[in-house]
Amino acid sequence: MTLNSYEFTLMPNLPPSDPRLHNPNFLFREKEIIQILAQWKSGDSVLLTGIRRTGNTFKIPTVLMQWLRQQVSEVNIADLPEVKLQAPDAQLLTYWKPITEQIALQIKGIDAAEVPVIGLDELPFMLENLLSLHKIPHTTLGGLFRLPVAPFTRTEAEIYLTQTLASCFAGTPIAVEKTLDTLPDYVPEVLKIAKGFLITCNDLTACEHCLINDVMPGVRRAFLQQFSERLDKNYSPTDLACAELILDMIAQGNEAGQRLNGRDLPIGHQRVISLLQYDNFIIDSPDFGWRFSLTLIRLWWRASRGIA
Repeated sequence: MTLNSYEFTLMPNLPPSDPRLHNPNFLFREKEIIQILAQWKSGDSVLLTGIRRTGNTFKIPTVLMQWLRQQVSEVNIADLPEVKLQAPDAQLLTYWKPITEQIALQIKGIDAAEVPVIGLDELPFMLENLLSLHKIPHTTLGGLFRLPVAPFTRTEAEIYLTQTLASCFAGTPIAVEKTLDTLPDYVPEVLKIAKGFLITCNDLTACEHCLINDVMPGVRRAFLQQFSERLDKNYSPTDLACAELILDMIAQGNEAGQRLNGRDLPIGHQRVISLLQYDNFIIDSPDFGWRFSLTLIRLWWRASRGIA
């Protein structure tokens, strides 16, 4: 199973009855778990896709993630030999070597009848660097079964807030309804941010004030910076101009999706659309259209571009 951190864990293939698949702290993902197990049973890999903080990773070990993000030169991992890595300016192809060596060590003693599950978190991010450096096409990931991790439904979000705020006024039906009407998306991290602030509110007026002045600023801080940074980092001036034009067209269309007329876009726009999709700005909508991956991103883009 591939998750969206460069770390791995190994575990036996879990049957649907395994209690770890029904963790009360990991809600509303039974359908995805069943689909993942079906792929594993067939011996296939799974790529979980989704924006960071949308719940596509339940529990993340941190050792290798910290190395890749901080670019230290040495890593120690419990129960594994010490791994010495290249200096930060070494070729990115060296990423795979220590990882594959460690995986080989782990699976060497496993009985042939047991199929281990190897989870690589943020594999697409690692491959993005490799693909960009060596001009390898993005179809490298095409053979994986892609399973998008969607936000909670309104009903699921209502259950989550009602349960986690059960001892507070913010967990009452009227307060939960106000919260759901205010939040742009029902992403697990958004709900966690809301819960963290609303827990001290004693009446509806306090909840309304908190949602406007604490929750929504917190949500914007948690989600929007990554998208602004991606535009600055991943796009040349020419690509950025094309990306802005594409996002403007989508933002001016229906929230459910907008078809793009390629004749109104510059040469090379298909590649920029792929970049925007890869960077989680946009996702497919029905009838060959495109829409923003989150309502929050659409609202942010419209506001930042002066679109009424």
